[in-house]
Amino acid sequence: MATVRVVFFAHLREMVQMENTSVAIVDLETSTIASLMEHLMATIPSFKTYYQTNAILTALNQQMSNIDATIQAGDEVALFPPVTGG
Repeated sequence: MATVRVVFFAHLREMVQMENTSVAIVDLETSTIASLMEHLMATIPSFKTYYQTNAILTALNQQMSNIDATIQAGDEVALFPPVTGG
């Protein structure tokens, strides 16, 4: 089965109460970070709650990315809140 590893950072990790998860990819032709996030909202209620009220940045294979990026089997998608310096 083709999967993508999803890693949660900062207070998003605390909200969903997990460091990471694996998600099966159904359609390798049209899977994007946006479709992955839709799946996460449908399966992790606390992620949906967080996403509806907070911004989330994304990285694909350790490179900043946008939600329209295509994902493939074996990819790692990191999700994290924006950070600010002091």
